[in-house]
Amino acid sequence: MRNACVILALFALTALAEEPFQWKLPPRFPKPVAPADNPMTTAKVNLGRRLFYDPRSVNGKESCGSCHRRFTKRLQDVGKFKIPTLRNIAVTAPYMHDGSVATLEDAIEHYAAGGRTIASGPNAGVGRNNPNKASNVEGFVLTAAEKKDLVAFLESLTDKEFLNNPDLANPWRR
Repeated sequence: MRNACVILALFALTALAEEPFQWKLPPRFPKPVAPADNPMTTAKVNLGRRLFYDPRSVNGKESCGSCHRRFTKRLQDVGKFKIPTLRNIAVTAPYMHDGSVATLEDAIEHYAAGGRTIASGPNAGVGRNNPNKASNVEGFVLTAAEKKDLVAFLESLTDKEFLNNPDLANPWRR
């Protein structure tokens, strides 16, 4: 009987992993588009969400979601660096405040390492040890598969309908 329960549980998990994700979006909010060769499933969305909010930093307290949340309007937050939205993040490269990171994969590597190491040039140094680095950027560990899932989740935040809407295009374009 126990083996039958295990087999049924595995069957149910396999079915859930392949189940297409059912978006529950606000009215007029466009459905994210997933690549045909990598369809969005309930399991993938749940994994991406879990990775986004999982505190994998060295101190075990910080996650992507720790910074990428609504910025407050509290007086003590005036002048702090504002973290950008992740909506359409896959089409807004290059990344970082200075445009020095070319891809989402490289941005994840940057944060996983707790900062970049630059071997030579005027900005040479170990970013992890920079005294001006945010204290919550301490690094974390992701497997190659988890990095791929996180990139897929970030790419799913691309709103192609918004990006291609002529009503929102540059009004001064000729």
